[in-house]
Amino acid sequence: MGIDDRLAADFARAWCDAMNDGDLDGLMALYAEDVEFQSPSVPIRWDIADGWLHGRDALRANFEKGLATPGLHFDLLGYTIGLVSMCYFYRRENGMLGSDQVEFNEEGRACRVIACYGPPQEAAA
Repeated sequence: MGIDDRLAADFARAWCDAMNDGDLDGLMALYAEDVEFQSPSVPIRWDIADGWLHGRDALRANFEKGLATPGLHFDLLGYTIGLVSMCYFYRRENGMLGSDQVEFNEEGRACRVIACYGPPQEAAA
């Protein structure tokens, strides 16, 4: 599926809003049933060494744990668009930078996601 500015902007904003609102159902609506998701949090939360979760049920359980983090908050910093994927960038409440590279299926739902985390940084003044 080709990526355009509207899809990228809408997805990034919907993801950030759902995370900040603790809206698990809204968050899961963004993902395909057969989603593949890799994150540095997966080995810690689930003891899965390669960090891959497969399917929306596994991803839902992962996000459910994440949304339980006290004070959880994301600031969307921006996004970039590729030929078949997009990447959005955010800063968490603890200063950690993150990015998610997302590929979409034909229905416009995320079907493959690779999350990357960086060290905490101070917000720019």
